[in-house]
Amino acid sequence: MIAVLAIRGHTRSVSFCRWPAIVSTMCVTALVVLVACSSVGAATPKLNAVQLNRFKALYAIDHQGARATTTAIRPYVAPFETIVHSCGTARDGLTNKVVIVAQQAEVNGGRVVSALDVLQHVSFLLQKGSTCPLAFAIAESNLEAGIMPTPAQLRMAREGSDWVPPLGDNT
Repeated sequence: MIAVLAIRGHTRSVSFCRWPAIVSTMCVTALVVLVACSSVGAATPKLNAVQLNRFKALYAIDHQGARATTTAIRPYVAPFETIVHSCGTARDGLTNKVVIVAQQAEVNGGRVVSALDVLQHVSFLLQKGSTCPLAFAIAESNLEAGIMPTPAQLRMAREGSDWVPPLGDNT
């Protein structure tokens, strides 16, 4: 009881009648904190400092130097890991390659292309059975032309759907 009182900042003794109220208040507070922490952990996978910085760098490049929050980098993680596991590419090399492909598509296509666009497009092509070098080449040419998979196409490919509408078919 003394520890509970010290945590709550009280220095005087508490009568036995108020004890259940103090305990229930602390239990509710602890439960709220536990739920909040578990929902944050479920939203973003556990990343070490190097991985976190890698995704923050990609985000900063895409958003003109803006600082990334943990939830802001979440869309980068799954496609990045899909490419790493499908291609056997080193993570640092992949980070550089994605930035270079985005810049080439942007310059040659005359449109804004983000690293996230490249990651999603290459991941989409790999999930549909393309090889790594071909997936990067097709992604660059498609992004230059402004052809992007729709969110529905990305979701269907991620879920392993038997049929995914072809690129450019946004009907």
